[in-house]
This record gives sequence, structure tokens and C-alpha cells, in this order.
Amino acid sequence: MKEKLLEILKLNRNNAITIDEMYLKIFHSKKDTKMYELLCDELNNLIEEKQVYCTNSKKGLYILNPFKEGTCFIKKNKDMYVECGDETFKVTKNTVGACDKDKVLIRITDYNACFCSIKEIIERHGIIGEVKTIKNKRYAVVGNAMYEIDLPNNIVDGMLIGIKVDKVKTGKYFKATLDRVIGHKNAPKIDEIKIIYENGGMHGFSDETYLELKDIPSSVNSCDIENRHDLRQDTIFTIDGVDTKDIDDAVGLKILDNGNYLLGVHIADVSHYVKENTSLDKDARFKATSIYMPGVVEPMYPVELSNGICSLNEGVDRLAISVMMEIDKEGNLINFDIFKSVINSKLKMNYDSVNKILLENIVDPDYEQFVDTLKNMETLAGILRKMRLKRGLLDFDSSEIKINVDDDGNVTSISKRVQSVGENLIEDFMLAANECVATYIYNLGITSIYRIHDYPNMENLTKAVGIIKSYGEKLDVKLNMKDPKVIQNILHELKDTDNYDIYSNMILRCMAKACYSNVNEGHFGIGINHLKNEAYTHFTSPIRRYPDTTIHRILSNILDNNIEKLNGEMYKNNIIDIAVHSSEMERVADNCEKCANKMKMASFMEKYIGQEFNGKISGFTFNGMFVILDNLVEGRIDFSLMDDYYIYNEDLEIVVGERHKKIYRLGDKIRVKVIKASKEEKVIDFALANNKNIKPKTKFKIFKKKK
Repeated sequence: MKEKLLEILKLNRNNAITIDEMYLKIFHSKKDTKMYELLCDELNNLIEEKQVYCTNSKKGLYILNPFKEGTCFIKKNKDMYVECGDETFKVTKNTVGACDKDKVLIRITDYNACFCSIKEIIERHGIIGEVKTIKNKRYAVVGNAMYEIDLPNNIVDGMLIGIKVDKVKTGKYFKATLDRVIGHKNAPKIDEIKIIYENGGMHGFSDETYLELKDIPSSVNSCDIENRHDLRQDTIFTIDGVDTKDIDDAVGLKILDNGNYLLGVHIADVSHYVKENTSLDKDARFKATSIYMPGVVEPMYPVELSNGICSLNEGVDRLAISVMMEIDKEGNLINFDIFKSVINSKLKMNYDSVNKILLENIVDPDYEQFVDTLKNMETLAGILRKMRLKRGLLDFDSSEIKINVDDDGNVTSISKRVQSVGENLIEDFMLAANECVATYIYNLGITSIYRIHDYPNMENLTKAVGIIKSYGEKLDVKLNMKDPKVIQNILHELKDTDNYDIYSNMILRCMAKACYSNVNEGHFGIGINHLKNEAYTHFTSPIRRYPDTTIHRILSNILDNNIEKLNGEMYKNNIIDIAVHSSEMERVADNCEKCANKMKMASFMEKYIGQEFNGKISGFTFNGMFVILDNLVEGRIDFSLMDDYYIYNEDLEIVVGERHKKIYRLGDKIRVKVIKASKEEKVIDFALANNKNIKPKTKFKIFKKKK
């Protein structure tokens, strides 16, 4: 009955209805006392769960709970929206003075149009101001706004500080309180620190954490090796990027007498050094992930750990948790063992050198003794990849941007991030270890953290396929959201088209966002089916991800027979909190990376203002279109700077000139001129190169299918 009640309320979600009306819509008959009482009880339960709201207790009117908590964000055109999980609502009324990224309570005023009003500010988002003293008063200056603030004397003019603005204005200026000291405006890498703060991340570590570092050894103590498998004589090595300093995974491979492969994946035992509820642990738990920006890394753990005792550096003893997997020639896991170990990496390999060996047979002298092992690894990785593709692994082959910078943070080049045979090899081995560990814990019935990925959005995917077909591409597919092979087939049929990068991104945007959960619900993108007792987690990067550290602690308790601890309610609730918070902080890290990339691209293009470039249209919005240049920089053309009134057809993903009927489509190659590039605003604006009739503000229209 609960589902039927919610269904009725959803159908009438813009209008409150009575219990009698609900009863009639559900049972289509005269009132039965017992059923009516059952309906009332279920309705009261939904009210207690805050899924239903009573708008008028005297008249007995009910509606889906229109109150939600979310986060504000303001677009360039000053429109304000609130994100509530996967839902987004446009703000039509903001009488409480909510600002960008504030946490707010909203009331949904129109479900169909996704309109809302802001009722309350739950928490102000910290904003960055510059300290200035004017007539002996201290202010935090943000753009043209000034906020009165009390500050200690050691915070001088020119310092950038994070502030929380008071909700109520007193006198001429709003008052603010100090949230965090960012640094001086001329300090090195201050822009990246600002980005971290603006997006809700944490820079640096607490004083207590730095004190705790004094007790962390710089090398492995002999007492720590007791009761561990000694693998220091085994052929084990690492493969990473040339500049990688936080190395948390090493690999080894043997061929067994029966012809099967024995793959060893050895992961740094960070949890041995970072004990629960210490300051080190609390800081890492809040950060939940390292943040990577061009030329800058904000580590989850201090470098003394991440680059030191926990990093599997070449030629030194390191503690690890090892997963030994016997895999047959079809890629099936035949047997496995998980244990605590001590290893000694024989060589720090890099992807460039490994790729030269496997693709060009060019061997660096340091690698000669490992060539046969690397070639066997390549064979096994191919077997694993083939098995996963057969199972449903999705490979979008999307082009990630790599922004290269010098020591001063200046952009030297922008290129596509290459995912070659060496990178794929390590990815395939880490997938195998993650799946093995997750399935092992899951089958033990112990509460854990899982990496889950839901089915794609059917409506969005159907629309995307329709648009691609309207562009003239032939797709012979029947959509089935529960089968990743359908997406595989779509990507395969589009692989050789000129606009594959655009089409694959359209399909990718239809995918659900992967996240962490205490419930194993499978992983669509990897083809993990929880109904077959399969599971997936993150275990292989405990230096960079807190869920991985948590998995290590779970394994450590299992291996040490501390199962009782893992069955406690406090432990289970803790796992839920970690999963939810880690998912949130993963989004923070993604936003930081995107902001930093935009800033660096804009900084790179500042010297090219007025110059022309070739590019192609990569996307549309209601008031402009995005263009990606041949040098991989992306910017935007505002319709107001074009030679006609352009109408955006959302269903066909085209724009049409109202008078001249000129059509612009995704993938169209055009010539543009750079008219603005601002590092501070993180924007790049283009105009059509041959456009002589630049018009003032244009009008916009949008066509949508009638429902």
C-alpha cells in the first residue's frame, strides 16, 4: 500500500489531496473501515518518514513533502538553482539572501517545472575575501562587497581568508566570521588552494596531525614484520607515471605448472600506521581523497606518509596487504589468498618505458631482467580484458585532457592523456584485486563499503540515441538498461565515426554516477552483477582514497580474527557514514580538478586574445555553444555575438537562425576568434571569426516535445 500511496501522491504532486480522495484512487470502491484505517496508518508512517507533508490539518490535505535540503549554485546569467541529490530546482523566490553554494531548505512550488523557493539558510558556504584595513576597521573584501570582521593582528592586509557571512545584516555592512586562513594573495600556488576551499575541500593538515607524524617511523621496524608473509625475495615491482611519488600498488606474476597464472597484487598497508580516530585518521577521513590538479597535489595523507613509509618505493622494505590470485587462460579466478606481507620492490617502472618494451620492443637496460614477466603480464591483462568485455565492461575511450605545467605553474602544453598497454595492464590487475577482495568480504556476510554503479537513465539514453540517429548515424540496437552489452554495441557501431568523441560523451552523460555504499548493488560499468554474488570495491589505493583504507582495516580485522568488532552496530553505522561522506568528497575533488583545468586553460589563452583558431562545436546551451579547438582548449560563443537570432532545438541538438535559417550542428568545424580569456573568472569566450554583424543581446527559444 505504501507504494500505491506514493504513486498517487506523485501523480498529484502539485496539488494536495484528502485521504478520501486517496482511498478512492487506490480501491475504486466504497469505504471499508479496516482498509481505511490501514490507509491512515500507512499515511502516518510516511509523514513520520518525512516523505509526505500535511498542508492543512483541519481539511486533511496531503502532498509529497515539498521541503528538501540542497545546495545553491548561481549561473553566469545570475539564475539560481538548488541541487538536492540527483534533482535540480530553479529558484523563483529567495527572500533570505542565500548565496552561491549555501546549504538551504527549499519548498518545491512546482514539481513539473522544477521550481522552488528558498525558505531557510541551513549553513553559509565559506567564501574567500581579501583582508583590508579602511579607517582603522578590518574588512574582508569580496569583489565589490565588503564584510566587517574581527581578526587577530597576525592576519595582515593582503591575506586571503575564508569567511562565513552572518545571515542577518547589522548596520551598513554584513558581518562575517573567520573560517580559515588561506594564505597571502601573492603566495605560490594560492590559486589552487583557493579552488580547494571554494569547493568545500581541506588544504593542509591539523597541528595535531603534524605532531603525530613525529611518532611515525621512516623505515620498517623488525617487530612489524612478525607474523607477515616475507615476499622480499620475490620479483615484485611497481609501474606508475614518471612523476608519481605516492606509490600504493606493486605487482608480480608467475606461471604455474598447470599453465595458470599466479598474479600478485601488493597494496601498501597504510592502516598499519594510521590508527582509527587519531588526528591523522580524522583529517584523512574528512578529505576522503587526494585532489589532483595540474602541477599540484593536495594529498589525503601528509607526504611523510604518502611519499615515505607508505609508498612502495624501490629497494626498501614496505608493509603490504597482498592478494594472490590463480587465474586460468579464460580469465576465471580459480583460487586466491589474502594476507599481510612485507615486500621489497625491485624496480620503479614507468608507463613510458613499459609501453616501449611491449609496443616497440625497445628495452631500457634496467628493465632487461623483467621483459619476460612484462610480456606474460600483457598476455594475462589481455585475457582479463577480453573476459570483462564479454561480461559487459564499458570502455568509452573518452579523451581526458592532460595539462602540463612548469615549476611556476605556467602551462607548457595541453595534450590528450594516453591510456596505452601499460596503463591498461595495471588497470586490469587492480580491477581483479578489487573484485576479489570485495567478493571475499561480501560472501563472509560482513558489512563493508562497495563501489556501486546504477543502470543508466532510460529516458536520457533514448533521447541521446535519437539525436545520434538524427545526425545520420545508423544504430541497430534495442535499448535494455540492465544489459551493459547494449551500450557496448552502441559505442562499437559509432567507433569509426568522425564525431565519436562527441557521441561517446553524450552516452557517458546518460550513465549514473558511481559512488560508495554499504549495500552491494553491483557495478553496471564493469559488468558486476550482485545477483550472482559478485561485488566490487576500492582496495588498491589506500594512500589516495579513504574507502580503500577502510577496506584494509576490515581485512586486517578478518585476518586477525576480530570478527566481533565488525558485527557491532557502531561499526556498521560508521561504514554508512564513511560511504556517504566519501561519495560527497569525491565530487568535491572532481569539481576542484575541473575548476583548475578551466583556470589553467584560460591562463594559457590570455596571450592569444584577438587570434583565430580552428575548432568544432562540442555542445549547446540555451544561450550559446561550446567549441573545442584543435589544441584541445574549450570555450564558448554567446548567441548574442552571432549574426542572427538563433533558436536552440533541444530534441535535435541543433541551433537554427531565425531569419537566414543557418543551422549549426554538433561536430561542425568552424573558425573562431578569442575575444576573452580570464584566469580569475575561469572563462574563455570566442566569436565567429568572419562575423561582421555582431548583434546586441539576442532572444532565445527552446523547443521541447509535448508529453
